[in-house]
Amino acid sequence: MERGFEGVNEKGNVLRGIFKGPSPLCPLKLRNKIIIMVHGLCSSKDNNIFTELANILPYPSLRFDLRGHGDSEGLRRYGSYAEDYLDLQCVINKLLKDNIDNTCGSNFKKAGGFTVFCLIGHSKGVASVLRYALKCTEENIEPLPLIINIAGRFDFTKTPHQRFSQQQISELIANGSFLWGSRGCNYLITKQDLLDREQNIHFMQEELRKINCQVLTIHGSKDNTVPVLDAHKFHKEIRCHTLEIIEDANHFFTNKTHANRLGLITLKWLSKKNTSFFQSATMSEEEQVYY
Repeated sequence: MERGFEGVNEKGNVLRGIFKGPSPLCPLKLRNKIIIMVHGLCSSKDNNIFTELANILPYPSLRFDLRGHGDSEGLRRYGSYAEDYLDLQCVINKLLKDNIDNTCGSNFKKAGGFTVFCLIGHSKGVASVLRYALKCTEENIEPLPLIINIAGRFDFTKTPHQRFSQQQISELIANGSFLWGSRGCNYLITKQDLLDREQNIHFMQEELRKINCQVLTIHGSKDNTVPVLDAHKFHKEIRCHTLEIIEDANHFFTNKTHANRLGLITLKWLSKKNTSFFQSATMSEEEQVYY
C-alpha cells in the first residue's frame, strides 16, 4: 500500500513523498524499519530506479522530492547540497518521531516512529546520504544505517568543464549566471552554485574515510554522466564497502534488465546485512525463512 507523505523543512517548504508499507514478505521484526531514497539532479521521487526498488524491496520505504523538485515546494538550485541534506534531515526527524498510519496489518508498528534501516541515494542524492552517514558515525548514533550509493560522484573537480559549454561559462563570468537544463528540468546556474558544489571535494577526499556505516556502491559500466572510475574510488576510500558494477548499464539504468539487476543486488545485500542490524533470537520460523 502506498500513500502520500508530507514534511516541512527549515524554510517552511512542504516536502512531499510516497510512503510504501511493508509487503507480506517483510519479517514482523523489521516492519518499523524504513528505507529512505534521495534523488539526484533533474530527477524526482518518481524516477524509474526508485519505483523499481520500492516494488522489489519488502521493507517500508519513503521516496520524496527535494525542495523545488517534483511535488515539493521551494527553490530548485544546482548547488543545493546543503539544502538537500537539510531536507533529508527534516524527513528523517519526522519519521523518527511520528507514526504513519497504514493498512498493512495489525502487526505494523502502532505508535512512535521508525528506525532508519537504510539510506539510498542516486547520483547527486548520494552526497546527502553520505553526509548523514558521517553524522551517524560522529555522533555514535546506533544502529548505524546501511548506505546504498547508486551512481554517485566522487570526483567533483571536472564536471563544470564537461557539462557546460564555453559560451555558458563566459555568460557566467560576464553576467553572474546562466540558464542550464537537462531532462526537462531547468536551473539558473550561479557562481555560488559552483562554489557550493566544490565543498564536496573536501568531503570526498578527507571526510569520507571516517564513515563507519556499511556501504554498497552500484554503478553502470556505460555511465556517461558519472564515470565508473568514481565507483572504484569510493571502494578505495570507504572502509566497510561493497562494489557492484552492472555491465552496460547507463547512469539512469533505463534498460529494464539493468534496473531489475540493480533491484536484485540491493535486495540480496540488504538481506545479508540486516541480520547484523536487527538479529533477534525470538524470530519466528516463518520470519527466519526470509533470511
